[in-house]
Amino acid sequence: MSSEGKHAQTKHHTMWIGNVRNLSFQDQLKATVAVGLNEMSMTPLDVDRNQAKGISPGDMRKMAADLGVSLPILDPMASWAPHWRTGISDPGFMEFLGYSADDFFRIADELGVSTMTVIGTLRPGLASVPEIAESFALLADRAAAYGLRCILEFIPIWGIKDLGMAWQILQIADRPNAALAFDFWHYIRGGRDDALLRSIPGDRIAYVQVTDAEAEPPPGRSLEQDCLFHRLQPGEGALPIKEMLDILREIGGVERVGPEVFSAKLDALPAEAIAQELREPYWRALAQSGIGRPTH
Repeated sequence: MSSEGKHAQTKHHTMWIGNVRNLSFQDQLKATVAVGLNEMSMTPLDVDRNQAKGISPGDMRKMAADLGVSLPILDPMASWAPHWRTGISDPGFMEFLGYSADDFFRIADELGVSTMTVIGTLRPGLASVPEIAESFALLADRAAAYGLRCILEFIPIWGIKDLGMAWQILQIADRPNAALAFDFWHYIRGGRDDALLRSIPGDRIAYVQVTDAEAEPPPGRSLEQDCLFHRLQPGEGALPIKEMLDILREIGGVERVGPEVFSAKLDALPAEAIAQELREPYWRALAQSGIGRPTH
């Protein structure tokens, strides 16, 4: 495929809700539009909290659509994996991660999403790759019954720790509606393998989460803290942003891209300020690799 063809594939630019996790739904949408993105991910917990405020899933879709924003992704699903509770060290995270499959699929159906993100919160070593792949295949089959793509995200603090392991699971499961999420922080902290990345067909990369970080977490900061509170805007850290985007573009893996900057700094800002922090670094990083703004 020509580089022009790959450029044209970048239709979807996602506001990953972690960037705006402390804002109201209205302000999350406001920030999404202000950055120049055309869709936003949702979490089951955010959907429930919005409903508690009187905003139904239908209201959410309409409010978003009125601003030119879609809500195609429900993220994350954790309770599918063997021993999934074992890696969740903070009981407070269960409110966010503890949704049953039944509740997750009910919310996905009510919101009308097309895609779900799957994470493995088990402690490393408690299940083999074939065991995890078997559970993932069953989940992907259930997702297919709801018309959903089932996207596996590797996260180095837990049992599906790197791209290699996630790719093995995907290959063993061998489900047509399954693909991978590619988060820059996870890829570098989990162990960079550009040769492997280049070998993966681009259509098996469902979405790309662009972020930056320090070269290594400083002493005293855990990987979990680094992941959730200390990410940086693209270009502000030491991650090889352009190299990763270049590879992803070469393989045709940039159909859906967006910033994901979990940051205590962003958590303290209003919508307009978050948009100002994200907008220029994000689009500059993409432009350096020939990836353009949304196509409609």
